[in-house]
Amino acid sequence: MRLRRADGRMGKLTLGNANQLTLAAARQMAMEVQNKRAQGVDPFLESIRKESLKKEKASNTFGSLSRQFIEQYARPKLRGWRDTAVLLGLRPFNEDSFETIPNSLADRWSNKPVADISPKDILAVMDEVRTKAVPGLMKQRRQPHSEGQSLALFARLSKFFSWCQGRLLLDRNPCAGLTRPTKPPARTRVLNDDEIRSFWRASEQVGEPYEQALKLLLLTGQRLDEIAAMRWDELDADRLTLNLPASRTKNKRPHFVPLGPIAQNLIGSVHKIAHCDYVFTTNGHRPLVNFSHVKTRLDAWMEPKEAWRLQDLRRTVASRLPETGTQQIVIEKLLNHASGLLAGVAGVYNRFDYAQERRAALELWEHKLNKIISS
Repeated sequence: MRLRRADGRMGKLTLGNANQLTLAAARQMAMEVQNKRAQGVDPFLESIRKESLKKEKASNTFGSLSRQFIEQYARPKLRGWRDTAVLLGLRPFNEDSFETIPNSLADRWSNKPVADISPKDILAVMDEVRTKAVPGLMKQRRQPHSEGQSLALFARLSKFFSWCQGRLLLDRNPCAGLTRPTKPPARTRVLNDDEIRSFWRASEQVGEPYEQALKLLLLTGQRLDEIAAMRWDELDADRLTLNLPASRTKNKRPHFVPLGPIAQNLIGSVHKIAHCDYVFTTNGHRPLVNFSHVKTRLDAWMEPKEAWRLQDLRRTVASRLPETGTQQIVIEKLLNHASGLLAGVAGVYNRFDYAQERRAALELWEHKLNKIISS
């Protein structure tokens, strides 16, 4: 459509694709343009504005923004930012880069504008997680459903879309108004002596460095990511203590873990990669990942009669320590809990670190554990 611009020059306005528009439809659109001109609307400026919005929408894709969300928000503020990245479909390659997990959300929605992701899309993903698995993470599970994983992904997606809203990239959070997945009941699984013995021997089949990391989980009772991402500079000179900074703990409090002889020997047996900060790594660029695949291999060797998780090792340590005579307040200090006997006012005023008691407790646990795995 040819018409005169506001500055008096002749201009050409594109109405659409000739293969998709009939002549009658084009004439109707031209009439609408003229009506807007009569109302004082500049069709050229409006066309430029629409094209700009179209390009902006195309650039605000899930694939692009999910990376920005991890780099700018999750990594600086969330202790479990790696888990968040993986659930969204991004596997940390090193501290500065990510790789897209095949068939994950970051892969499926790579070029999908976040504004085009609807509540129906979110519900479809939640149903997939319940009945199969988190997109891109694993094969179809044996259990009929998993509310826990569904809740975890829903929470991450809701936070991601809220972050987009806060940056004016999105008008409405597609998770808003949807029924939140049900929180699963608290787990009570504790490994017995036979399972502990089977786990220890199966860990040796996995090989370095997963073997040492897995065994340290049972020796220390610490969280999986705290052990998997252990750094050499967090160990003291004699490797008698693991000192975790506040940035690496769930409650954002510095935490130290006494290491007994078995734990020290395990760390000493790790092949150290030059110029790598991580104790446990397979490529020298990032800490250990893919524990789900390792867990599958462990189950194949252990053949457990009842399902279990790696997180159950922490509960096992907490549940078996009283057998050594360890007081509950010392156990909570070892696990770096901010609840229980150390909750509220008690936690504020009781600043005693129970350093000697912690070391004695873990040495007693090592002795008991050694008897179990040797029998």
